[in-house]
Amino acid sequence: MEFTHTPMIMAASVVTTYMASVTPEVRTEHYVVPYISANVALCYYLYARADTLTALLISLGHANGCFLLISAFLTTMRRLYLSPLARFPGPRIAAITGLWNVNEVRLGRVSRTHKALHEKYNSNIIRVGPNDLSINDVDALDKLYGPKYLRGDFNQVFNIPACQVIGHMRHVQQVLRYLPTPADGERFSKTVDGILDAHRSLQPSSRDILRRLQGRDKVTGSIIADQDQKQHVMLILTVGGHSVSTTLTCILAALGSRPDIQEELVREMAFAFDGQGSFDVDSVGRLKMLDCVVREGLRMFPPLQGGTPALVPKGGIVLTTGEVLPEYAQVYVGQRVLMMQERYFCKAAAFCPERWMKHEPPETDSPSVKEPRAWIPFGYGPHSCGGRALAWQELKLVIVRLVWAFQIRFSHGDFDFDHWVAEIKEYFLSEPERIELVFEPRSPSAA
Repeated sequence: MEFTHTPMIMAASVVTTYMASVTPEVRTEHYVVPYISANVALCYYLYARADTLTALLISLGHANGCFLLISAFLTTMRRLYLSPLARFPGPRIAAITGLWNVNEVRLGRVSRTHKALHEKYNSNIIRVGPNDLSINDVDALDKLYGPKYLRGDFNQVFNIPACQVIGHMRHVQQVLRYLPTPADGERFSKTVDGILDAHRSLQPSSRDILRRLQGRDKVTGSIIADQDQKQHVMLILTVGGHSVSTTLTCILAALGSRPDIQEELVREMAFAFDGQGSFDVDSVGRLKMLDCVVREGLRMFPPLQGGTPALVPKGGIVLTTGEVLPEYAQVYVGQRVLMMQERYFCKAAAFCPERWMKHEPPETDSPSVKEPRAWIPFGYGPHSCGGRALAWQELKLVIVRLVWAFQIRFSHGDFDFDHWVAEIKEYFLSEPERIELVFEPRSPSAA
């Protein structure tokens, strides 16, 4: 290609960059088909003029190199200085490319990094991507996650093309059923069969969820097939299993660091149940310290730390601080970022269930809850976790039975609990490091 064509390439780069400069920016995958089509047309154009294949390839490489370099330069300048998000502080590399955030996700430290950046720049809003902001202001919750909130990039997995792809999976299931089932899967399948058989022999006084699954539809008169009932039970047993077990592990570790809280729980249970270890949902709901332990555990160890992305609606949003969020920017209000702030929870880094027991104005240096609205372990608004009530009761029932029967301590006396907490990773859901706890049976008199 002659150098006289270079201005045309520069013009194409400028036009492309301008067309992609809207907020939110055009997604990279949307460039692929036009880019390939342009290269096909360019090859056809060069083929008619090039003397040899080598000359054609050199010209094609020159054109693509110029186009990509100029586009990258213009995009970098626009994101750094001309973007509506350019006024917000944050790492410059994060403003230039989303690969910075990809690396943070790979390392499992997104929320920790966002929290550190808020502290470093002393700002409620930081820029963590070309079109991404992180906010640590509780007043932004109502404006961003209300009934009409716009979902961010994650919503792409629920669009029509994604559903069409997933729809083909049902045909794959017809093939997979002929493959051998792993031993663990076979045991789980037999367990579910046993649950269904046992439930059919019961005569419950109320219509629980399994009874409804086994009943006849009032409109169509049809009954769910046994195999479909089994799939529903499998889903009920597994949904939320990772999140609840992770939070439970962290709470038990936290109790291992606070023997005094364990003893207070035992005293509360002994007083409430007159020394009888018979616990159900209603009776456990009356234990105030247990409620505080679970609430504090969810504050420090939320299953989802980074929050879900939301798009700023058209026209932008004005926060109570006077700061303006540009329209269609993608915003994160992370659970960890919000619930580990000193301005909302005094001594936020410490596991202090007693902070939830105070009703009077606390002392400035005591663990306290300064802003209850900042407690959002299950998310916020109408799209928060639908299984929060079940998770809440699961955590309470397991903790109360374990603490009643056992004294929990670390297997190593010099275990650094604070360091272990600081090293908890997140890959969408939290992933704590391995921890060894010792469960010593309590004597009957102590329990």
